[in-house]
Amino acid sequence: MSKTTFNSSVRSRGGRREDDGVTPAGMLMSVQCSAQPSASNLAVKVGTDPTDGEDLVLPKGAIIISFTMLDNATGTTPTFDIGTSGDPDGIFNELDADAADGTVIYPTGALVLNGANGLAADTAVTATNGSGGTPTSNMVGAMTYFIKDNGISGTL
Repeated sequence: MSKTTFNSSVRSRGGRREDDGVTPAGMLMSVQCSAQPSASNLAVKVGTDPTDGEDLVLPKGAIIISFTMLDNATGTTPTFDIGTSGDPDGIFNELDADAADGTVIYPTGALVLNGANGLAADTAVTATNGSGGTPTSNMVGAMTYFIKDNGISGTL
């Protein structure tokens, strides 16, 4: 299966033409990612292995919508803080790491709850143990986001 990567934001009018007056909207994107238990900020990795692979870096303007649990962590009420090296819980504060697979978790961190601006810069995502119970295994999920877009026709 081939893969296509776009270097620009992708928008759609839902099959309508520009002169129909329909407002274009940005596409939702999801990235499968994983985190491992740590007392210090470690890079969240793309894919299912938090010890290997590319670091997850979200683009400037990303507005995080949710995290869908795909393979939960174990432990007694384990939580992860997900954010950046400068704001460790800036995306998800106390994310429920043993939530049932398929559970959708909404962001609560200051980097996300900042109005409609999205991330201020390209952002390397990190994870650390939350203040709940310590996770004793890795966690895998899908982080869903879109890119800030004013909906005006033409270029961004």
